[in-house]
Amino acid sequence: MENTTRLVDALNWPRLSLTFQDVKPAIPGALGDVQLQDTSELEKLAANRFKELESLRTEYTTLRQEHDRLKVETCSPTEEAVRSSAFFQVYLERLAYQQSRADDLQQHVALNDKKLDDLRQTNGDFRDAVVNEARQEIEALRQLSIKKDQDSARLRGQRDEIQAELTERAAREAEKMQSIEEFEGLANSRQVGLFEGQMMQ
Repeated sequence: MENTTRLVDALNWPRLSLTFQDVKPAIPGALGDVQLQDTSELEKLAANRFKELESLRTEYTTLRQEHDRLKVETCSPTEEAVRSSAFFQVYLERLAYQQSRADDLQQHVALNDKKLDDLRQTNGDFRDAVVNEARQEIEALRQLSIKKDQDSARLRGQRDEIQAELTERAAREAEKMQSIEEFEGLANSRQVGLFEGQMMQ
């Protein structure tokens, strides 16, 4: 942080176009070699400072460009940056987990739906079997009732016929008995008449 602040401050420095002549002091003719030596040292010092300044400016420019790039990626990250981020990896793991749970739940629902369909089919088959059996029993009972009615009608007819025959036979027997009684009465009358006639002789 301190280096970055120092670099920012360095960027705000006025850009210097230094040369050795800019830092070289005026040399009066009376000074001699000592002054020339001091001037050479000043030129070296100025050159070193100039190099340091240029190096700092270059480093700052690089850092500034990196900062701008990171800022752009932060505001509008690339797909590669998003995919390589730890947050996205956690998101992918949670997404895979939720997808797995969704698949398991879907399979569970499908299995329950199949069981429900099978149960409905079984209940439908059982209901149809019970209904068909009940219909068959009802039809059998109806046929039995019809047969009983027919048998009852036939027996009533036979009874009526027998009753009529018995009545007719009884009438014939009564008539026969009456004829026998009349014949016996007539025979007795004849015998009495014959007996009386014999007695009178």
